[in-house]
Amino acid sequence: MRLVQVQEPIHVTDVAARTFVPQTFTWRARQHQVWKIDGVKDERIDRAEGPALRRVFSIRTHTGMRCSISYDELRKRWRMETVNPKGVSA
Repeated sequence: MRLVQVQEPIHVTDVAARTFVPQTFTWRARQHQVWKIDGVKDERIDRAEGPALRRVFSIRTHTGMRCSISYDELRKRWRMETVNPKGVSA
């Protein structure tokens, strides 16, 4: 499966309380419900404000879209990082 770089902001509307795993998010004006988490990776990044942690989730949605989304803990921002070509639409 080939993923394409997207790197666009998303709005996560529901997060599991104890695990901080996204459950529902909005991207390009469409709501997506997470079906399965295929993996989680923590990345350390250096920012002008200091070191930060970015958590990257490889997920599948209920509609079959595969993508990776990230959360930047320092900036408190969610982003769509990569998506399979079938999941990209204008």
